[in-house]
Order: sequence, then C-alpha cells, then structure tokens
Amino acid sequence: MDRVEALDAHLRSMSTERVARLVATLPDTAIDLHCWSAVLERIAILAYRPTVVERLNLAQQQLLYAIATVAEDRNGLRRPEPTLEEGTRTPALGPVALEEVLDRIGARPSGRARQRAEAELDRLAELAILWPDGRDGFHLADDFAAQFGSERTPPDLRTVAEGLDACDLHRMAKVLGLDDDADRHVLTADITALLTDATRVGLLLEEAPHETARFAHFHALHSMVVRAPAPGHRHVDWLTERGLMVPVGDHGVMVPREVALVLRARFPAPFSPDPPVLVGPVSDREYDRGSARGEAVSGRAVAARSQEALVALLDADDHLMAALEVWPLVLGGEGVQDHPALREELTAGGTHPDVIRVWVEAGAITGLLSARSGEVGPSAQAATWKGMAPESRIAALLQAWTRIPDMALWWPSPEEPLPRKRAAGVRRALALALGDAPEGLSLGAVSENPQYRRVLGWEPHGAQRWLVDTVQWHQPFIGADTDATDRVLRALNEAERLGLVAYGTPTPLGRALSAWCRDGGTDALADAAWAALLGRDSGEEPRSPEAGGPVMQGPAECREKALEMEIHALLGT
Repeated sequence: MDRVEALDAHLRSMSTERVARLVATLPDTAIDLHCWSAVLERIAILAYRPTVVERLNLAQQQLLYAIATVAEDRNGLRRPEPTLEEGTRTPALGPVALEEVLDRIGARPSGRARQRAEAELDRLAELAILWPDGRDGFHLADDFAAQFGSERTPPDLRTVAEGLDACDLHRMAKVLGLDDDADRHVLTADITALLTDATRVGLLLEEAPHETARFAHFHALHSMVVRAPAPGHRHVDWLTERGLMVPVGDHGVMVPREVALVLRARFPAPFSPDPPVLVGPVSDREYDRGSARGEAVSGRAVAARSQEALVALLDADDHLMAALEVWPLVLGGEGVQDHPALREELTAGGTHPDVIRVWVEAGAITGLLSARSGEVGPSAQAATWKGMAPESRIAALLQAWTRIPDMALWWPSPEEPLPRKRAAGVRRALALALGDAPEGLSLGAVSENPQYRRVLGWEPHGAQRWLVDTVQWHQPFIGADTDATDRVLRALNEAERLGLVAYGTPTPLGRALSAWCRDGGTDALADAAWAALLGRDSGEEPRSPEAGGPVMQGPAECREKALEMEIHALLGT
C-alpha cells in the first residue's frame, strides 16, 4: 500500500475514540472534518502536532532518529528528488523495514533490546508518527525528514577534495599513506577511493582514539556541522588530517557523505531501552528523620506522611472551593491572578502556597474552574465535584497535576517569570520516574529544606541525580533547559505536598499514579487514593464501587468527545 492508503487503513483499524484523541492533538485551525482525506493529510504532518513529539521518551526519540538514518542511507544520504505531488516540499522518507531499523540500533537478535524496540515502535504507530506499510515495515510522516532527519546534506568527498588547496591535499595524502608526490588529479582520485572503501575507513577508525571515533560517529549520524571549531580541537584535528571530516563553508567542518555512510553502517545508533538504573549507596540525609541515622525509611512512616498530605489536600479543596465561591480570582494584564489580598485570604487557613497553585492550575484542566470576564471561579460542574467521593477527587487532581505544563495559566510559581515558559511536561515525567524508583529507597526529602532549589555551584547527587536523569529519560526536552534540575526539584516538592512522595520515598499512591501514566486505569488510582487516606494497603479494605457516579469533563475531554462524534459521523462507524 502507498503511504496514504496505509494511513487510512491504520486509522480505520483504531477505535473512534482513539482517532479522536489523535485528531485532538491538532490545533483547531488545522482540523477539517468535512473531508476524511483532509484529516489524513493533517495527521501525517508532525509540525501540526508538536505536543505528540514533546511527550516522546528517550528510547522513542532515538528510534525515530535511527529510522531517519536508515531511510537516508537508502538514498545514499542524498536528498531524493521531490515528486510532482510534493512540489517544493521536502520529499518524504520511507518506507523502512523493521529488520533494518533493529539492525541499525543493534537489536536484531532476540532479547530485551529487541522487545523494548518493538514495543516502542508499536507505541509510535499508535501515535501515527509512523504506520504499518502492509508488509514488514513502516511508512513515515510527511515531514519526518524535517523533524528527525539530518541537519543538512553532507558534501561529496570528491567535490571537497577538488576544492582543497595543493598543500592540504598533499598533507592529507601523506597522513593516509598515499603517494604525496602524485599530481592533483591522482591524489584526489586516490583519497576518494580510500575513503569510500568501508574496510579501509574501518581500519582508520580503529587507529583513532575511542572518544574521537565516537565524536565522528555522532556527527555522521546526524550530519551535523561542527561550527567554528577552536584551534587545537583534538577530535577535529585528527579527523580532518585524514579526510574523515572536511570543511564546509567558511566556519565549519562535517563528515563527508561517503564516510558518513560507512560510520552509520559500522556503529549501532544509540538506543537506551530503559530508564537509568540507580546504583551506589544512598547518603544518610536521604533517610527518614524520625529513624536512627543509617536506617531506611519505614513503610509505616511513608504511609502516615502520605495520609497527612492527602487529608491536608482535601481540607484545602473544601477551603478553596468555599473561598472562590465568594471571592473569585481576579486576572491581571498578563492573564494570571493579580490580587495580593486574595492570596492572603487563601493562605490564611494554613494551606501551603504550592497546594493552592496546583489546585488552581488543576482546576483549569478538570473543568472545576472557568474564567469569565477576567475572573476565575467555580464552573457549572462545581456541584458534580462536590458529589464525588474524596478518593475520586484526589485521583482527578493527581491526573490533572501530571498534565499541568510548565507554563502557568492562572497562578505561576514564585520563581516563574510571567513571560510564558516552555511547555515540556516535567510533572508527568516525574510521575513516571516515581514508578522506576527501587522500593523503599529515598530520593531525598527536598521539601524539608527551605533551600531545596539549586544554589550557585550545587548539583544533585546520588538518588537525586538519578531522579533528574530519569525524568529527562521520560522527557528529553527538559534536558535542553539550563534550569532543568530546578524544575524537577520544584515538581518533586509538589509531589510531596500531594502525597506522592514521603520522606523522599515514592508512596504507593505515587506508584499508582505512575502506572496510570503508563495507560493504567483510573479506578486503580482511586483505589490507591482510598487506601492512602485510610493509611492502609490497597487490598486491605476495598472501597465501594462508584458505578455511574459523577464524572468531571475538562475542556480537553469535552473537545475530544465532540471530535469523536464528528469522526463517528464522518466514517459512518
């Protein structure tokens, strides 16, 4: 099947609900439900769906980059000519075979890496970033090359060699062991022949220092330009002397096309199938303060602290609902609350400012709060919220917490500037990381320390370093930010206020939320909240079922529901 037919078949094999969820990742301006072909066209363009790419974990991103190299290598690392239909657009890559992809990441033999790779590829297919081609491979999104392909097309070796001055050409020939007394045309031909021979290039790389070979492979993998390398750069100097990197433009070098093809085939592309593993001892200060130094935090202490946090959260919920019914939030010129007297009123009952902020931001997601005429107050669903069982309200707040972007809607954190910050989801990534933590191990009780944010010269260590790295595995875009550590610790502080972490240890409720983020059920999360409220194990005293009970509908759920109905009518399912 061609790309469009395969995408059509792929989407029609899904439930209407799942298709609606995919369409909901498009902005309203890009949704055209009058024609199914228009839906297919938009879904196939990742630039319309940036939130999908932002939620990919490291393993998924690495797979996509590896897939791009497979597709590019099939064209000899040359840009394919666009078809008449594509016009001036970047030509589409693909399809690619499954075995080629597995071979590129070194996961062709059966084992853990192959199992994880196949599972992540299935997940990427569910997101319609790629989709089955009807055989044993995948079609790729229209703009896959722009999203995950090479930075630029590398130059041909012969073209570069012909442009070198005579001194550089003779110097390169001498280092490569060629006859440097030959004339220019012979030298160019000999150098090109040597560096297009995979065996001889492999021998050169075996002579290279290990870090230099890795440096070359990384830049060959992404066809990246090393811009303005400093004089004496040991990797660049070694590689350029041998023609394994060549000048491009006036201020950069890169691996030439022929050498890049050899490097890509010789070394497996990076693939980290699992989050980092915590190794090494845990420092004494990461233990329960109520136990003797060196003793691990007890499960009873963790349960008690989690219960205390949840009771405080429910008290805050009642207090904030009552306060906002009388005195709504007033939005300032920047679109966030700007009323110092109201802030004092809301914190007067002893509610922590972090809890207030999370509750307000979560209220926008659950549909509990709505904005009208520059004010924010309880929505028409307030009665529904009050009728929900305590554990269901907790579950709804926690689910919404994982969806709060680092871009405050109504109530920014004290250190968050009013200009909108990036939206990479630190909280969801942290929730996922809580499920990866070893049982009973403390990650550092940062909320006990008023200076929990990083100060000049301080870096996380031990279990906290592992936590930051694991959060970045689940959300790699966080790592691009200079304040990544601060943002993770801010989210960890909130997690302790919400009963997800106690004494730095993930609680059973925190692990249940992590399971929900991995497509677990809401009922299981509510069960865990019920048990945490009672300070008991989940199976010790089962909660009564809420079949047919009230359910909140946030803006995103309402939008998906409306899209589902329209898609149902469009497909006639």
